[in-house]
Amino acid sequence: MKFNSEENARTCLSHISYFRLKYYWTDMLDDETEHDFLPTALFDDVLARYNFDRNLRLVLFDAIEIIEVALRAKIINHLSQAKGNGLWYLDKTLFEREDYFEDFVLDLKYEFSRSTEPFAKEYIANAPNWDAESRW
Repeated sequence: MKFNSEENARTCLSHISYFRLKYYWTDMLDDETEHDFLPTALFDDVLARYNFDRNLRLVLFDAIEIIEVALRAKIINHLSQAKGNGLWYLDKTLFEREDYFEDFVLDLKYEFSRSTEPFAKEYIANAPNWDAESRW
């Protein structure tokens, strides 16, 4: 493999690592068992592929987050209106099986109790019968 700057390659490898980058140069190998590179293999091309992949991932996950938040808001709004309150997630009839509901409630309690977020603390403080099993 050819390098425009060996110093830059060392720096990149110290930050990214050989094991992450090796998947970006597999088609630049002349003989995979010997790990010889084709004469045209350039480290900068490997970095360009890595950076393209990284940027594509960032764009995709940003878009996925926007879709996720919008979809969750739609579901929450629909179920809150259909059930007449914001506590629709505590309705057993929305779950296919009762054990799914029970597991969900246990997970919910666990996540709220360990959370340091102000909204979680406020929810626990203001939720009637937070610890009462009959509430769930």
